[in-house]
Amino acid sequence: MKRLMMLVAMMAVVLLLPMNVVAAEGDVVNEDSYYNLTEDVVIQGDLYVVRDLDMGGYKLTVEGNVYMEEDILLDDGELVIGGDLIMEAGCLDAGDGKVKIGGDWTIAPTAMYTYTSTMYCMYSTGDRGTITVNGDLTIKEDYDNVYNQGTVIVNGNVTRSEEYEGAVTFGTLILAGTSTQVVDVNAGMVFSKILFYGSDMQINNYLNGTLGDHPTNVKFKDNNLKTSGLNLNTFDVTIPGNVIAEGDVKADGGSFVVKGD
Repeated sequence: MKRLMMLVAMMAVVLLLPMNVVAAEGDVVNEDSYYNLTEDVVIQGDLYVVRDLDMGGYKLTVEGNVYMEEDILLDDGELVIGGDLIMEAGCLDAGDGKVKIGGDWTIAPTAMYTYTSTMYCMYSTGDRGTITVNGDLTIKEDYDNVYNQGTVIVNGNVTRSEEYEGAVTFGTLILAGTSTQVVDVNAGMVFSKILFYGSDMQINNYLNGTLGDHPTNVKFKDNNLKTSGLNLNTFDVTIPGNVIAEGDVKADGGSFVVKGD
């Protein structure tokens, strides 16, 4: 009877394991394998993408970090990263799929590679594509890039310093953190639509793009606003201090109250 109970318990454990998932122990360099998925895969370590990775609509789970030197194409698949995503080169094409990053997302080309304006990018080719970042989004690059369509959800800070001058256009950015989020970007960082869903926002530099939700919980450094172009999109915005506008500010049915200069 005891042996029978043990056998039943073992069978129950087996039944709980997905039958179509391949597990890879330790770190993986996808030079000779894991570059064209034909089933769901779990990598129990870090993943180094050194050749184009076509996920084929399957689910890829990486328990560690992902280091990108070449492209990742999801189609309608799902990429789950337990740690950080470090993009040293390549394109992250989310398609109509989902990317979930447990740590930070850093877009930082290394000096090891030669770039052109089209070689280095992040984009979502489908309107339903989403990239969710549990940590910070940091952009360190100096090329004109278009990150279009789809939605990027960030729970941490968003940073792009003044030293990087190229124009970068995101699709929809949702700020959804549960604590104060800092947005510190330069004039070249433009958001097609910005939604403020988090608890508190601190804009330290520029705010550029179209508002997609009422920014009632947004604070501005020294009470001032800098923008290279802003569309209020029916929303009412009050700036306690001064405004430096290097582009147009469109009310579009909203109101813009500046109490300073």
